[in-house]
Amino acid sequence: MSLQITGTQGRVWHKITLDYEASEQYQLVFEAKRPPQHGGVIALDDIYIREGVSCADVITTTLAPTTHPTTPPASSMDCSFEDGLCNWVQESEDGFDWTRQQGLQVDTSNKGLLYDHTIGNKHGFYLALNMSGDKDGETAVLSAPVNIQAPTMCVGFWYFMQGPSLAKLDLVVKMKTTELVVWTRKGSKAAEWLKAQVTVNLVDRQRVKFTGSRNAKSSGFIALDDVRVTPGACEDHSPCGFESSSLCGFDQDISDSTHWLHVNGSTGHLDHTYRTQMGHSMAVLGKELLKPEVTHFLTPAYSKTTESCLQFWYWLSAGSGDSLSVHVYLNGELGPALWSLSGVPSAGWEVAEVTVSSPAKFRVAFKAKLSPGQESFILLDDVSVRNGACLPTGSCDFESGLCTWVNSDLDDHDWVHADGHAGGPLIDHTTHTTDGREQKKAF
Repeated sequence: MSLQITGTQGRVWHKITLDYEASEQYQLVFEAKRPPQHGGVIALDDIYIREGVSCADVITTTLAPTTHPTTPPASSMDCSFEDGLCNWVQESEDGFDWTRQQGLQVDTSNKGLLYDHTIGNKHGFYLALNMSGDKDGETAVLSAPVNIQAPTMCVGFWYFMQGPSLAKLDLVVKMKTTELVVWTRKGSKAAEWLKAQVTVNLVDRQRVKFTGSRNAKSSGFIALDDVRVTPGACEDHSPCGFESSSLCGFDQDISDSTHWLHVNGSTGHLDHTYRTQMGHSMAVLGKELLKPEVTHFLTPAYSKTTESCLQFWYWLSAGSGDSLSVHVYLNGELGPALWSLSGVPSAGWEVAEVTVSSPAKFRVAFKAKLSPGQESFILLDDVSVRNGACLPTGSCDFESGLCTWVNSDLDDHDWVHADGHAGGPLIDHTTHTTDGREQKKAF
C-alpha cells in the first residue's frame, strides 16, 4: 500500500482517506522528501485508524493539551537568565557559545521559539545555540560549580530543540579525573519548552555542564531556560522513569518466585528517560533465571475510572514463548490481558498505549513471562496515566503528544510536534486555532 502526494498544495489543510488491507503485522510510515535547495513545510495532523471499517466511518476526537507548572528558585545554581548568566559561565575554546537573548532572535531558518519559559513572552530571556555549523565536532559548554551539600541533587531545567537529529544536548557532570554524560537528547522535539529533571549522585562531582554539539550537517537551534537545582533526588514522577529508589510507588507481587529488577544502563541497554548509563528502568533478565518464570509488576493504586489511558515504553528481546502483557489488578485478582506482545523482539525502545477502566480502586499489572537466556530480557520505562480513553492504535490528533508515533532513526531529519506559532500552518486541523498541535516537516 502506498500513497504519494507531490508539489505545492497551498496553505490549507487537505483531508486524505485511504482504505487498506494487511494480512500480517505491519507499520505505517510517513516519509517526507525534498529536492536539493528547495524550501517549504509539510504538516500532518489528525491521523485516525479504525480496523474492520471503511474510511467513511472515521470520527476524530480531541484530547485536552497538557500544561507545565513552574516552581520558584531554591539555590545559587538556579538561573532564569533574566539578569545574566548567574553562576553559570561559558567555557572557552569549546567551538561556539551559548547566546543570551529574547524572543525570536535565533539566527536559523528553523523558526519556532517566540518566547522564553520564565515570563512566557518576547521580553523574557533564555540561552540559545545556533546549531548551523560549518565543521564537525563543535561544542558549546555552559558550566557551574556544584555547591549542594547533600548525597544527591536534582537538576531541573527547561529545553527547546528544533533541527535534524545530528544536533545534541547533553547534561554532563565533571569529576576530578573524568566527565560523565548523565542525560542526553538529540534531534527535534516538540515545538515548545520541555521539562527535564535529572537526579545526580554528588560523590566526587565538581561541576555541572550543559553541552550542545553540532557538525557540518546540523541546523536549527537548542534553547535552555529556568535551571533549578535542589538537594535530594527528583520527586516529579510523571511519567515514572524509575529514577528514584521509591519506584514511584510501584511494587512487586510478593507471591512471585522472581521479581522485576531495578537496573541502569550498565546492563548494556540504555534507559528511555535519561538515555545514558546513569538512567534506570525495570527489567526481567533471562541471564538471571534458572527456569521459565512469570512475574508481575504493579502500579500504585488508582481511583476508579470509566476510561483512562496508560502509556508505557518497553523493550522486548525474547523467544516465541515469552511475553509482556498488561492487566487490571482488582481485589487481588488479575483481569484479562488488555495488551500483550510475544515472539516479536523490539529493535529498541517502543511505546504502547492501552485504555483501562475499573468500577473501584485498582492497580495495573505488567506481567512478564520469560525463559532463561543470556540475550533475553524485558524492559519497562516511563509509565504514565492520563484521563480519557486512548485513541485507537495509529490514530492521533497530536494535541497531547505523539500517541504511539515515533521518529525514524533511518534519516537525518525529524517530524516536529508543533503549533501555529512554529513556522508551519497558522492553525492546526483539529482545533482550528494557533494553539492546536500538528506534526510538521521543515526544509
